[in-house]
Formats: sequence, C-alpha cells, structure tokens
Amino acid sequence: MTPPEAVAEEPYAAAWSAHRGRERTLIIVMFLGLPAAILLSIAVGFLVQATTLESAIPPFVALWGVGVGLAAWRHGSLRCPRCGRPFFRGRFYWNVYAGSCMHCQLPKWSTTP
Repeated sequence: MTPPEAVAEEPYAAAWSAHRGRERTLIIVMFLGLPAAILLSIAVGFLVQATTLESAIPPFVALWGVGVGLAAWRHGSLRCPRCGRPFFRGRFYWNVYAGSCMHCQLPKWSTTP
C-alpha cells in the first residue's frame, strides 16, 4: 500500500516531469533545429539541383521558426500542479522565469503541497 504522502506527491512529480520534457524539447528545437534546417535545405537543394542555395533555405528556416514558437508556447503554458491556473502567467503579465506560481506561490519544482 502506498503511503498518503507519496500519493499526494505523484501529481506534482508528474507535472514537473512533463515540464522538464517540454524544456528539453524547446532547447533541442532552438539549438539543433536551425543547423538541421540549413543542412536539410542544402540536401534538398542538391536533390532538386537548385541553381541557388538561397532559394532552398527560407522555407526550412521558416519551419524552424514555427517549431521554436510552438515549443516556446507549449513550455510557457504549464498549469500549476496545485491550483491548476497558468503557472507563468499573471493577469496582465507573463514571466517564464518565475520561480513560483503567479497565483498560489507554489515554488517551481516543489513536490510537496
């Protein structure tokens, strides 16, 4: 049988684990996505025998920008494990560097209520 304290911590731990995954995804998309987009555009340029490489790069870089935007939005849309409201958003502001929930002040990465 699971102790009551462990049952209470599980939802917080699951939420923080999901948030860590979103952070990793954002970092990977930001730093590895652009070089991958450029390499992919070069490869496609050679495959279709584009006369200029400049014509192949913009679509892939635009896709990278959309990917970064989506990953950043997903990272910033964390719901607080305690109150269920947006963790990084207050009424009139947004702070993705907040160390605690903007509403209930739950510290970031906290596993206890």
